[in-house]
Amino acid sequence: MRLDAREPVVLFDETATVNAKASFILQVEKHFAPNKAFFRYGGSFPGGMLGMNTTEEIRPGTVYQMEPWLHWQYAKARGSTISLYHETQVMKGDDNLDELLGDEDPDLLTIAAREASVWVDPALRGKQAEAVISLVKNAQGLTMTFPLKHGARKWLLAVPNRAESLKVAGKGGVSPLPEQLLVKHGHFPLELVKDYIYTWPNTDAHPREILTEVEIAHLRATADPEQYERLARQASVSEIPLYQAEGPLRAYLVTQSPELGKKIVATALRQVQEVVDYLVTEDGIPYGCAPHNNSGIGIAPVMADFALGTAEITPTEREQLLAQLAFIGYTLARPEYWSPERGFAGLPNMTTTVYGYQTSLACAIPSHPLAKAWVQTALDALTAQVRHWSDENGGWLEAPHYAMVSYDVFVGSFLKLYNAGFSDMLYDPQMKKIIEWFGKISTPPDPRILNIRHKPPIGNTYLNEPTGEFGIIAYLWREKDPQFASEMQWMFKEQLSYPEPGIGGAYPALMGFRGLLLDPTIPAKAPAWGSELFPRTGAILRSGFPTDRETQMHIIAGDFRSHYDIDSGSITLWGKGRPLADDFGYYGCAPVEDHSRVETPQAYANLMPKAFKTTPGFDYFRGQGGGWTRQIGFVKDADPLAPNYFVLRDTLRDAGPVTWRLWCATETVRLGREAPAPVEDEILIGEEAPDTLPELNSKPYTPKDAGDFRALAVGVHDVDLDVIFLGEPWTLKTELKTRVSASGLYPSKNWYAMPSTQKGIIATHPKATTLTAILYPRLKMDKPPTVTTIADGKGVKIQHAAGTDYVFLASEPFTFTEGKLTFTGMAGVIRLRERKKAEVVVGE
Repeated sequence: MRLDAREPVVLFDETATVNAKASFILQVEKHFAPNKAFFRYGGSFPGGMLGMNTTEEIRPGTVYQMEPWLHWQYAKARGSTISLYHETQVMKGDDNLDELLGDEDPDLLTIAAREASVWVDPALRGKQAEAVISLVKNAQGLTMTFPLKHGARKWLLAVPNRAESLKVAGKGGVSPLPEQLLVKHGHFPLELVKDYIYTWPNTDAHPREILTEVEIAHLRATADPEQYERLARQASVSEIPLYQAEGPLRAYLVTQSPELGKKIVATALRQVQEVVDYLVTEDGIPYGCAPHNNSGIGIAPVMADFALGTAEITPTEREQLLAQLAFIGYTLARPEYWSPERGFAGLPNMTTTVYGYQTSLACAIPSHPLAKAWVQTALDALTAQVRHWSDENGGWLEAPHYAMVSYDVFVGSFLKLYNAGFSDMLYDPQMKKIIEWFGKISTPPDPRILNIRHKPPIGNTYLNEPTGEFGIIAYLWREKDPQFASEMQWMFKEQLSYPEPGIGGAYPALMGFRGLLLDPTIPAKAPAWGSELFPRTGAILRSGFPTDRETQMHIIAGDFRSHYDIDSGSITLWGKGRPLADDFGYYGCAPVEDHSRVETPQAYANLMPKAFKTTPGFDYFRGQGGGWTRQIGFVKDADPLAPNYFVLRDTLRDAGPVTWRLWCATETVRLGREAPAPVEDEILIGEEAPDTLPELNSKPYTPKDAGDFRALAVGVHDVDLDVIFLGEPWTLKTELKTRVSASGLYPSKNWYAMPSTQKGIIATHPKATTLTAILYPRLKMDKPPTVTTIADGKGVKIQHAAGTDYVFLASEPFTFTEGKLTFTGMAGVIRLRERKKAEVVVGE
């Protein structure tokens, strides 16, 4: 226990080696009767955002959860610092007001956890006490119980001035006095920061992070001097935007304008100072919490790198920038800031972001005595993520939106490491596979949004979200692999030549400098992509690529499930270049009923790929999860306007109640042969949702016979979708829903909240084991196919204008014979086309 002179703080350092069950109990109410608590929000909850200061009545139960490193969003009353005080209760109109008030205690009692890394020692896993200490109000009073096991803890008691502390109650973005005491004595104590190395022999050449000397020389040799002189004059009299700095930087590199050089130095000094202030004042949020909320941490070192390369920076300014960059480097490297091995971490992309921050800092000052150590820690972590967070074909751990958050950090970090001479991971083959995965799962040209390709809105991904990452990759690979660079340039243009990696937030690795890494002269060439399995994320089944009449199905499957909905095994579908079945976009963790899959207790596990085969005329996929098996056969044609369609077979291990759904990107669905579309109201869920939602399903429809067991999704464009069910009739109904994605790209190229309306085709059965459905996209002018069940339900004969197909999907191998036609296997197709020999493909 330590008490410093003239400081209202008592510091406690604990160590324990206790094999028995024991605890230290702090009795807060002894000689003290607090009835109010003062703390900062531990997440964004009703009434306030993360870090907002609030006061609340102390009531029976758990009052507060104190932990040294805040796992935000777990609970509102949670964090490192809790303050207590007594507020005299006075009823309005009380005549004895003065007597009741008495002498108010001018202080608060603050309890706070210090030095988070001490509380969790990875070497003591399972032996150390839980790092969350609850403040509880019960019959024994107001107490905090500190379990005694093995390891150490550091915490403090403080008595800051109450009036000064409560000034910020109800406000966010400002650190209260109790938090400031924790910063001073627990997060940045003098005995720690005084030993940092702020000056060192610095021989680093700048700039070095984004552009090399060769690239800068090429820019100067090919630029139009008059154009850049004009730009330099304009930029030197304006603020350089945080997220759009490439124009002024390019102008300076070409012109060497002294006025613009001074502006760049001033901008870097301001940005770096803002990062230091953010970390040490904790006005926004506590130390280490939600690092993705301040992208400036990754941007400021790059601007500083350019400033250090100007002729206009003074020795004093250089010394300040280097010292502050070193301080930030130390701060980010501490396990109190981020430590996955201790559980001090968030979602995967946040860990990637933190190591990207560390890389950016270290590569800006590579001659610092600890820079190599900082680099090695970050490089090891980022390399391991590339190796283990992507599957053999590039499929990523998280949903596409957040996968790009990580990938952009890889690109920016590996570029900086490559230019600094630390690593060549930038050109690792797996980096190519991952960016190709983004391209391969992208949609066909979307008639709803400027006919661009974009990320599929699966999992936690926004609507109509393009990415400009392909353009950066094309630039970086233009000499290493020109063919690959041309394919990336093609996809860059297909996705609107979008300037950012995505929508819905900032991407700090290259934010503000991306324009320096684009080259419009790189030729664009379409890749030759076909159907493909991504063993841990799913599969793409496609034909007609690359045209505006592509047919494509994406199925989510595998164990890479971070930042997804309850959507394993669900599909999205495009037919002849038109969206026919889609997801609703990112409005939270969407439930199973919002996805095109089955709902049954047997489908409790992730659908895992078990079989996959692709051929020019037929693709096959089989996945299994729990007691649910989904088989997909895709009959393809070289002509994108000829029949290209899917047969789905869903099988359950045990008979039981099941619901099958297909969400169609239309508002009109007709059930049966001639049934009119039911009229329904709209369900709205998301940012603009009402507080209560009525049950608005259409009246159930019972087919009259097997031929009547079908639906027609009337397309918004020129393609309809026949949905033909086989086997015993199920009960059919439809449902119209609108979900509001938190973001979506509009034709104006702006992004903000976007509604999406779809019509669900819903089949239910109280006791079933199998449902087979044909999903047949066709031009509105084309006739629907003629369908006949064969092989005791293991197959279907489909007759259409181009010929006849026998498609087989079964749970066990079997043999089918009809005249001269024979098929043996579990899944496959016999294709009959005029004047061509019968083609037999066995998928499994």
